[in-house]
Amino acid sequence: MKNANGEVFLSKISQRINNGDFDVYLTVPFQTKELLFASIKTRLVNKILAAGSAVLTDHEIRECIKESENSALDIIGLYFKLGFIEKTEDGINITETGYTAIKQSYNLK
Repeated sequence: MKNANGEVFLSKISQRINNGDFDVYLTVPFQTKELLFASIKTRLVNKILAAGSAVLTDHEIRECIKESENSALDIIGLYFKLGFIEKTEDGINITETGYTAIKQSYNLK
């Protein structure tokens, strides 16, 4: 991004995310800080490209939180469909297929 104000906003929001200011909103498995930041960054870049301001409103940030939640739910659905995770009484567990996929993706032995 070549917008100084946008870079400053992203830096500050990144610090807030890393400091845990948004942890209370990350309520779904796989809804990570990185996923939230990616959603915010994408929204900001699109806003700047549309000749908007280089900051997001509280409402826009809440929409990004919801978007990251929806993405996490999509990931969960895909992982269930592929057999990477299973629902148990205690929550969600990674299956043997899931462990194998992780090992292969990271070239672990």
